[in-house]
Amino acid sequence: MPIIAGPQQPAQWILEADGIFVVTAADAARQDIRPLKVLLIDLMPEAIGLRVQLKRLLANTPLQIDLTVVSLEGGAPVEDGSPRSFSEVAASRFDGLLVSHLDAGERALHQVPCWDELRDVLDWSQDHVHAAMFLGWSAFAALDHFYAIPAVATPRPLVGVQRHRLQRRQSYLLRGSDDGFDVPVSRNHTIDPAALAGSPWLEVLADAPESGPYLVRNRSRRQVFVTNQPHYEPGHLLLDGRNRPGQGDAAAATLPECTWRSHAQLLFANWLNYYVYQTSP
Repeated sequence: MPIIAGPQQPAQWILEADGIFVVTAADAARQDIRPLKVLLIDLMPEAIGLRVQLKRLLANTPLQIDLTVVSLEGGAPVEDGSPRSFSEVAASRFDGLLVSHLDAGERALHQVPCWDELRDVLDWSQDHVHAAMFLGWSAFAALDHFYAIPAVATPRPLVGVQRHRLQRRQSYLLRGSDDGFDVPVSRNHTIDPAALAGSPWLEVLADAPESGPYLVRNRSRRQVFVTNQPHYEPGHLLLDGRNRPGQGDAAAATLPECTWRSHAQLLFANWLNYYVYQTSP
């Protein structure tokens, strides 16, 4: 879904130079398609390139996206025309919500500075958003807040590329996926599979032998929890490895080969199509 180049986005040439598929507001109007209104809450606005990569993934399907980007806790300088805080969009409704990853290190969920504001946003999303996807740390935060599924600290930081496996081959979210696929992992927490198995509202769609549950959805398909970082580029993973001394993976000192782009594209395209576009009122 190309992103509409408008007042809430940088200049069109800037977006295109970053490899983001865009459509002008005039061309979007001529196509006579209702754009999907998507809100991106960027928890790590200072991370160079992550917001651009998320935009690339959102823009890589045929329809149109009216994208709004905000940061919590004041965040970092925002793009021209973008809201400066969540309060500026709180009265609006959105087809889709995407909450980014946050590098919280070894801190417990409730000790992260933006926790209180994020908790308010999660409550707000119940009545103002049709479908939501939570990436990385925000997935653990949302599982804790909505379902009391605790995040369990790992013996050592998990940083690297891990092989994942399907648990539900017929899931729309993974339609077209290989049985095994690579995904970057960068976190200090995991989820106890027994806690998920005991929940009647949640279902594990994919996992990894070492890092555990990766892709979790609720039964209504309105919430998707992605515990790892499929949106990462190799440089982001390398930087995380260098920032976690003692994590024990020598491979984290070298730039990894990117073997997960196709999975990331498929995951975002399927979410936008099956969980947002096809079911949005």
